[in-house]
Amino acid sequence: MALGPDKEPYPEDTRAVMKHALHMHLSLFYNAKLPETPDTQVTTEYNLETFIDKVSIKDPRDPMTVTATSLLIDFVWNVVYRKWDGDVKSLKDATSVDKPKMQEPKTGPLWRTLKGTGWCTSEAAAIVDRFSVSGVQYMTQIDPPNPSNHLQGGQCLHYKCCLRQLNDTTYRTKHAPDCSGQCETISASPNVLASILVDRNTIPLIYTSNRPWHDNGEAPEIILEPWNGSRPFVAISHVWADGLGNPTVNALPRCQMQRLGEMVQNLTGRSDIPFWLDTICVPPDNALKGMDPIMSKRQRQAQDQAIVKMRTTYEESLHVLVLDSWVMLNSFQSNE
Repeated sequence: MALGPDKEPYPEDTRAVMKHALHMHLSLFYNAKLPETPDTQVTTEYNLETFIDKVSIKDPRDPMTVTATSLLIDFVWNVVYRKWDGDVKSLKDATSVDKPKMQEPKTGPLWRTLKGTGWCTSEAAAIVDRFSVSGVQYMTQIDPPNPSNHLQGGQCLHYKCCLRQLNDTTYRTKHAPDCSGQCETISASPNVLASILVDRNTIPLIYTSNRPWHDNGEAPEIILEPWNGSRPFVAISHVWADGLGNPTVNALPRCQMQRLGEMVQNLTGRSDIPFWLDTICVPPDNALKGMDPIMSKRQRQAQDQAIVKMRTTYEESLHVLVLDSWVMLNSFQSNE
């Protein structure tokens, strides 16, 4: 390789070498065919890259070597990308930075490791498609959610997790982890909810001051109040498959409301910050069934308004509290 005046290789030569290395690596990676008979017609004038490209051979490298090669190419391409970013456009066309899945197909050793440790097929596909090779390698070291269920033969697809498909008829709202499961269910008034969404055309918020769900007496009603356009609030995002939803009515067990209120207070350091949760603040489809036509129409209007305001709700919130049972099993600490 020719060196420039500063004793460093020319960018064009470096890129060319990297392209050849990447081409050979990927040709072996994707070629899983064994030759039916020895190819005695291949001339000795072929170089290694052409030979790999022309002859159907099984990748002779062991999985560790394949992964190490992928990581090395990924690392070098990143170095090249940062060193000569003046020609970013041409680099983007060939680097693994923007096309990481080209170096870790859904048949490679990292993919097999993800699947072997219990990652859902759809989650493994998302990891391989979105992360660089080093990112995929990192994810193989993390315990996946529900590994036993997926290792026992869950019929997940590349685009769908079978364990996260919801069925309104079988869905069960869960109690908080530390609850015996015997506490009452408390609900929000559908009329108040519709009034806030339709008549006042604003976001409904769950009132938290003097939270009545701390009591052990008769189950109270969840108090809703309209957002005034300036009061800070917390928007809660959650995974319905974790059991914090309700497909039939705007209600949750008392223990969950207490748990959410405490989370909001811990997040903000204040006890007077209201919060928004779709389970309480968006009329569910099943709640519209069995109503008289006038009431059903009004609830449908309220539901439409809630959905339209969804983006504004998250944008205007002071914080977005994201709840995911798998993430919450892990402990994260920061020095900042």
